[in-house]
Amino acid sequence: MMDLLNPVRWFKNRSFRNFLSLSFIQGSNMLVGILATPMIFGAVGEEQFGLITLALSIVMLLNVFVSYGYHMSGPRKVALDSKDSLKLSGLFSTILFSKSVLAFFCIGVIGLLIFYFGAFSNYSLILLFSLPLVLSEVVFPLWLLQGLERMKMLSIGNLIAKVIYVLLLYFFVQKIEDGYKVNFLLGVSALAVNIFLIILIRRKWKINLTLVKTKYVVQSIKENGYLFFSSLAGHISVNSGVIILSNIVTDSALGVYSLAQKVPFLVRMLPILVAQSMLPKASRLYRDDKNAFITSIANAYRLTLIISLLVSVVTLIFSNHIIHFLSAGTNTEAIEILNVMSFIPFLSALNIGNMLLVLSSDSKKLLFTSTWISTLVMLFLGVIGSYLFGVLGMSYALLLTELLTFLIQTFVNYRGMFQETSSFYRRCLKMSF
Repeated sequence: MMDLLNPVRWFKNRSFRNFLSLSFIQGSNMLVGILATPMIFGAVGEEQFGLITLALSIVMLLNVFVSYGYHMSGPRKVALDSKDSLKLSGLFSTILFSKSVLAFFCIGVIGLLIFYFGAFSNYSLILLFSLPLVLSEVVFPLWLLQGLERMKMLSIGNLIAKVIYVLLLYFFVQKIEDGYKVNFLLGVSALAVNIFLIILIRRKWKINLTLVKTKYVVQSIKENGYLFFSSLAGHISVNSGVIILSNIVTDSALGVYSLAQKVPFLVRMLPILVAQSMLPKASRLYRDDKNAFITSIANAYRLTLIISLLVSVVTLIFSNHIIHFLSAGTNTEAIEILNVMSFIPFLSALNIGNMLLVLSSDSKKLLFTSTWISTLVMLFLGVIGSYLFGVLGMSYALLLTELLTFLIQTFVNYRGMFQETSSFYRRCLKMSF
């Protein structure tokens, strides 16, 4: 027990240091979100704020396509081949070129829809100026540094990008007409810093960027098909609320919902950070020592549940203060919505153990099956809930979806990898008593 409480032991653990770096990234994102939201909301109003969030939701959906599951497969492959510079260079070049092809395809489709078909008419300018975020995803080096277990560089770069973003907001977003600039400034600041990080990474680890044959790009995209569709399903189940509501409620109500979801969705990243920081080590342990693998992820799972529960309770207790600050004292309708959504981080954390099991074992089909079942459930609950009860109905739908996602993934894991899943939950139960 004393050894577990030894801070020196923890800081020598590379997975823990990666978790700290990822937590710093998410913490800075959360802080910037908290600081930027009242600036934006106060300048453009709730209707424009809702449209900005809607455009951002569409771009984030495009980024799932650009990422194409490489954020899940990339770290695992880098972790297993980190000592081979030739393989690392080939992997880096293939993923970069693949993401570039996907990004320009997405940008072309959006341009065609806007200029030829007249789509997104009431926020087309906002959406167009949000597209630099798609390019920033191409050169986002999270997957590479995560696999190398060297996240400190990314945490510093992310902080610099967010500081630049806030400063740009302060100078350039001051009235309703400036709404189209919000996502644009976020995109260009991220793009500039990510390009700089890529240059540093290549020099530090001597990674060469080489031309990749078309057949290898196509092969890479085919191999990641299951992970892409799993990522797409996961993104839809969590982030499609804004898009669904945009077709049912007013822009003003959409703005209220967008404001209330800010904190729960940011804090929801905590369990995801645990999975990301654990994945490289867990992948190696799964290959080399199954018993150590089960013990390691069970320890991380228990700690994540405790922290997520505490965060959810704190969010519930201080919900009125949170909304008062985020809306610059102009909105109280979002408090009830935040009260409902405050336990989303804890319910999301329930599924982290399952996710580590399937990702470490590279069980792509299991993940594909469970995520799409969960997504269909969410879409059904979200549409019905929104139609009957508006934004509050969507909030309850998201809360219930998180619980059902955990139950569905657990069932699928027991069916597909019974030995590992049963060993994991037995270990968790032993730890609890």
